[in-house]
Formats: sequence, structure tokens, C-alpha cells
Amino acid sequence: MPRIYLPNGCSFSQPIVFPSNWRSERASVKKPWYIKYRFHDHDHKDAFPKGKQVAVRGMNNQRYWLARRQATEILLAYEMDLLQVKGYNPITGKYSPFEHDETLLSPETYLPYALDYAVKNLKCERSTREDVRSMMNFIKKAIDNLTYQYTPIKEVSRKYIVRILRECSRIKEHWSPHIFNKYRSYLMSLFKILIREEALEHNPVREIDKEQYVRRIRVTLNDQERKEVDRHLRATQYNFWRLMHIFFHSGARITELVKIQGKDVDLERQKVKYTVKKGKSWREVHRTIKDIALPLWREIMQSCGAEDYVFSRDLKPGPAVIRPDQINKRWYRHVKDKLKIQADFYSLKHLNTTEIVSALDEAAAARLNEHTSTAMVIKIYDVNREKRQHEQIRKINNPLA
Repeated sequence: MPRIYLPNGCSFSQPIVFPSNWRSERASVKKPWYIKYRFHDHDHKDAFPKGKQVAVRGMNNQRYWLARRQATEILLAYEMDLLQVKGYNPITGKYSPFEHDETLLSPETYLPYALDYAVKNLKCERSTREDVRSMMNFIKKAIDNLTYQYTPIKEVSRKYIVRILRECSRIKEHWSPHIFNKYRSYLMSLFKILIREEALEHNPVREIDKEQYVRRIRVTLNDQERKEVDRHLRATQYNFWRLMHIFFHSGARITELVKIQGKDVDLERQKVKYTVKKGKSWREVHRTIKDIALPLWREIMQSCGAEDYVFSRDLKPGPAVIRPDQINKRWYRHVKDKLKIQADFYSLKHLNTTEIVSALDEAAAARLNEHTSTAMVIKIYDVNREKRQHEQIRKINNPLA
């Protein structure tokens, strides 16, 4: 019987539940159930050369199979917690709590600790890491509710992930297919790390299909709203107004824009170097500064040093990088809340992309946005594509006879 070793040199055999089919509805509740394992302590080897046999029988007051199985799961998790976390020694009856070493990972590592290890070693943007940590709050609650906290990572299969996500949908407000797919994607990335570290052989999340959801039409500013936002921000929030115009013409994402430093801006050649962090590889790209945006770039670069971030605190040059979500919060406070406008800040990127498609073509828009193909422009960013095609089809004059 394989042993589980503890930091203090003690060990215990993998606990076994009798009857062996206790998880099946066919398990009989007419006979007593019990959990059994042997505890080994080198200091008491003479008294217990084969280890002390321990039996746990607290589930037998449950008369029905489901209740008895659930009680067994709770008792099993509690016993593992006593041994591996609280450091309980069944031979001496004493406790010596252990501190979990997050740097160690093996197939025997418990599920929540293995996920903590993966989160710690996940390479991603700061905003993504915060999303993952937020997700983990619900994932861990679900794991606790399902008594999976002492399940070795090697035993985690697709059904565990399905049940965890189902439990998340129960405890998290405003659950949706979009959130399900986001959690699935993040868990997929975490389990890839565990595979890389040889803690398990396959990714159980990969076998779970995405949920279907309705892709909403992107709400963008109409002509009147564009003028209203422009007047309001220029009069009340000039630095934000300037950033809005620069962002609109840049083709960049918010996370890319806030990390630009003075040394990345070449006003003479009208180019800005961005670090694009998408997918498995990160790359540096140059995007064009439009003539229409050049005066604003010249203005802000007058007080920007080579190592300064162009958009630091107060959205002006400075030594500190700001959080991308500050931009969205400003938009909500100064535009959505005050002007009662529904479009979000990122919709400006959709507007600019759409207008570049109309003026040039989809390839030019993809080039500005640094997409590897026109697929994203067609599917996501060109908000007037359907309207444009509708007008083209409407005007086709092809009589039957």
C-alpha cells in the first residue's frame, strides 16, 4: 500500500474506505462502513513495527446511501486535514501543525494547493492575474463545498471540474455562459502548468465544451454622442480627453497604451512601439501615429522623459505605470454616469476600426490593430459591416426578367 509522507518524518498509508464500492448506489448500508489506514512513526517503531492501524466509523448513523456517502466524504477529508495540515499523530494523540510548502508540487498535491502553485507560476497580464485570483475565490469555495480540498491532483478528472463549475454557478451571482467560458479558459491555462510540472498527465478541462451564448451587438457612440463626449471631457477632464483621442487613433489596447514609455515614441517617423501580449508569444510592434493625432502626441511628449510612462498618474507623463482599469473607471464616472451614455471606452477602438475599413479596407484595419488576419476585424471590430453589406445588397438591381 503506497504511503503518504509527512514533513516530520511520519507517514501513513493511503486511507481506504470499506466497502470498496461506497461511491456507488449499489453499496450496501446494511453493514457498517469504515475508513482504515496505518500510521507510521519512527520514534515508536518498536511499539508499532507495522504502524498503528486506525479506523474511522462515524458515518454509520446515516441509514441511506447518499447521506452515508456524503458523511464518508466529510470524514475522509477531515481525517486528511488532521494528518496533513494539523499534524495529528494517532500514536501520541498530539498535534504539530505543518505549513504547506507552495514550492513543492507532485501528483499527490491536493487540488487547491496545486491550483495555487499554478496561479503563482502563470505568466499573464496584471489584469488577467487579478481575474484569475477573483475566479479562485469561487473555485476554492466550490472545492470546499464539494469536499474536494483533500483530493490529490492526480485524481482530478473531467467530472470534478464539471461539478466545481456547476457549484460556482450556484454560489456566484450573475453567472452566465460567458463567465463559464472565461473560468474554463483560465482553468485550462492553470492545468497546462500542472501538466508541464508532471503533476498530472492530461488536461481534464480540455474535454469540457464551451457554453453557447448570444453575442451582443457592440454599442458605440453615435455622431451626437461623440460631439457631446468630446466637448464635456475637453472642458472638464483635459488629460483624459487627450488620452481618449490618442487611444481612438492608435489601434492599441488599453493595457498596451498605459505601458508606453517616452523611449517608445518616435515623433519624427510618426511611430510608437507597443508590446503586444496575446496568446503564447509576446512581441514588439510599431503602430503609426496618424497626422490627425500627431499634435496631441507632440504636446504630451514635451514633458515626457525617455523612462517616463507617457500616461502615468493624472494621465500625464510620470515614473509610475497605472492600472488599465483606471481608464474604464474614469469613463464610467465622467461619461456613462454624468452623460448617461451606454457605450464603453473600448468601443472607441471599434469605431476607429470600422472607419478605417470604410476608408481603406479590412487589411489596413487589421494592420493597425496588429491582428494576424482580418478575421477579428470582420467578426468583432467592424460594427458597420452588416449595415454596409445590407446597403450593398439593397441596391443590387438584378431583375428576374
